[in-house]
Amino acid sequence: MNNAPQYITGNWGHIFEGERSERMTRVLKDATTRKVLVLQVQRNRAAADSYGLSSRTELLDVEDSMVNANPELFDEPSAFGLEATGSLPDWATSQIEESELRVKLAELQGEFAAAGGRGVELAEQIDEIQRQLGEYEGDE
Repeated sequence: MNNAPQYITGNWGHIFEGERSERMTRVLKDATTRKVLVLQVQRNRAAADSYGLSSRTELLDVEDSMVNANPELFDEPSAFGLEATGSLPDWATSQIEESELRVKLAELQGEFAAAGGRGVELAEQIDEIQRQLGEYEGDE
């Protein structure tokens, strides 16, 4: 039985390209693959609750910093103010669920397009996911 933590999570200060000062981020990493699973960036330094989902470029920049410039954090996360854990932090859970929904939506939209717009069942599945994401534009 493997008791190794599945995730490394916490706040991580980072200086992004084109910025003069450090910006705070919230990061969730896979402890085994060392990949960033979710990254939120503080958009307004004056507002503690201004975290928003990172861009792909920001995510890759922070991932590079953690893996290549600070690889020792994987041996002792707490020395970097991070936590090794087996559970998802609350702030990341909704982002992962949304990401999974967006992947499923893209797959269904591809199937629908390949079916030439035919397929009532596919259309209904697409509508349901869009409702869950709060993006449904159908008649209500």
